[in-house]
Amino acid sequence: MGFEQLAIVGVIVCGTIALLAFFNTLKISRQLGRKGPARRARRLVGTPEGATAAARSIVEELVRNHGPQVEEAKAGGPAGRELTEAIEEARTYYLSRVEARYKPVFHDVLDELVLGKKESST
Repeated sequence: MGFEQLAIVGVIVCGTIALLAFFNTLKISRQLGRKGPARRARRLVGTPEGATAAARSIVEELVRNHGPQVEEAKAGGPAGRELTEAIEEARTYYLSRVEARYKPVFHDVLDELVLGKKESST
């Protein structure tokens, strides 16, 4: 086999590899572009029970993750910056998951679980 034939075989092999890579990339981009169950938008919680359960779950996780700061706030101490930021982050997440009419439920559950107050806005 001469040098020219070897060069032609190399060009063919490289071209084949490039075409395979292109078609693989095209296949992946089509799969990512499809809207399937994983891409479906989540429905907002639309019942008082569901909103309360969502708020309770989020606040319980907050209490678990920030126990010492929560205990200090329960005792009448100031809520630290870290706890305040965590509460705001939890509230934002809650509001992204429930209908607007259930906004006050988060604060009711927060008051109940963190401060020990029992009030109801709904």
